[in-house]
Amino acid sequence: MATRKVKTGPEAKTTKRLDRKTAKAHSAEVFVIMSLNLNGPKTSTATEKQEAASRILNANRPDIVCVQEIGAPKTKDWKLELPSELQDCCRNTEKEAGVIWNGATLKLVKDFDQAFKVKLLDANPTIRTQCPELAARTCIVKLQSLKTAKHIIVISWHGPHNKIKTAEKKNAVQGLQAFAVILEKKEGAPVLIGGDFNLKMEEIELRVNFCISAPSELSARRKGKENIDFFLFSDKLRVVETRVVETVPGTGEDIQILRQVSTDLEQKQRSRKQNVTSTLEESSSEMQNALSDAGIITAKVSKPEKFVVSSSKPAKSNPEKETITKSGGVPGATIGDGRNSSHPASTHQKRLTMDSKILDSLDHDAVIAKLSFV
Repeated sequence: MATRKVKTGPEAKTTKRLDRKTAKAHSAEVFVIMSLNLNGPKTSTATEKQEAASRILNANRPDIVCVQEIGAPKTKDWKLELPSELQDCCRNTEKEAGVIWNGATLKLVKDFDQAFKVKLLDANPTIRTQCPELAARTCIVKLQSLKTAKHIIVISWHGPHNKIKTAEKKNAVQGLQAFAVILEKKEGAPVLIGGDFNLKMEEIELRVNFCISAPSELSARRKGKENIDFFLFSDKLRVVETRVVETVPGTGEDIQILRQVSTDLEQKQRSRKQNVTSTLEESSSEMQNALSDAGIITAKVSKPEKFVVSSSKPAKSNPEKETITKSGGVPGATIGDGRNSSHPASTHQKRLTMDSKILDSLDHDAVIAKLSFV
C-alpha cells in the first residue's frame, strides 16, 4: 500500500498557521454589489438620470455594479460622476448592459466581447433558441480579487420586454443560466448575474446549483410594482442582505433651488459683463447669500450641480468623519450611514438630508447586496 509523507515539527505548525490565515482572509472578504437600471420616466432628462445614478454610486461605493439601459453606446458617454475607485473600470455592450467594478478591490482579467459570446452560442444552438438576444443583452467580465486572487464572472443582464410573452422571458432566463453554467466550467470561476430581468422573481425557474436573491420589498415610490431587479448566482457564492436603495444625499427640492441660484448668478454676471477672474470672490459671496435665503446651506459652492462623496481632512477628535461635497465642499451634510460631518449646520441653516426625491428620475429601484465566496 502506498504511503504518504506527513510533515511534523515546526514546519508542520507553520503550514497550519498559513492555512488558517488564508482561510480567514477568504472568509472575511465581502463585496458590495449593485444592480442599477439607468432608464427613467419620460419626464426625466438625461442629466437628471445621470445625476441620480451618480449620487447612488457615490453614496454606496459598491465593488461591482451591473447596469442596464445605459443610453449611450460607449462608457465614456455615460457622463456619470463616479467615485475615484470606479473610474476607468467600466465595460458595456452597446446600450443594453454594462459592468462597473472597484479598481481598489478588483481587477479585470477578461472582457468577453461579442465575438466570444456569438461563438459560444453557435456551439450551443439550444441556448441560442432559448435566448436569441443573449449576446446583445449581456455584458460579461471576469474579475479577480486583489486580496485573495479569487476569480468571479459577472454578467449584467437586461431581459427582453417589448411585446414579449412571459413564456419567452422564462425561456430566455433558462438560456442565460445554461450559458452561465458553460462559462463557469470553461473559466473555472463562479458566476454572478445581476440585472433587470423584466420577469417577476416568482416566475424564475432556477437551474440546479443556481440561487436567487431579491429585495423582500420595493421602495415606497415603487409600491405595487413588480419585483424584477435582482441577482442570480452560482452556489459557490453567497449573496445576503439584498435590499433597495431608498435614499441618496440631497433632496430634489434642494437640487432645483441650487440649479436656479446657479442660473440666476450666471445671468447676473453676463449682464454686468464682468471678467470671471475679477468677480470670483463676489460671485461666491452672492451664491452664499442666495443659498442662505433659500434656506439650504451657507457653505461656499463652486459647482452646485455636481455631488460626490469624499473623505474630509480628519479632525483630531475623530479621524473617521466624512463630508458630502459639491465640487469642493459642503459642510453640515449627512452621509449615507447617518453620521454627521465635522461641520454641523447652524440653527438657521437647512441641512441636506438623505431623501428619495432624486430617485424619481429613475424608473427602477437600485438593488444592493453583500457577496462573498463560499
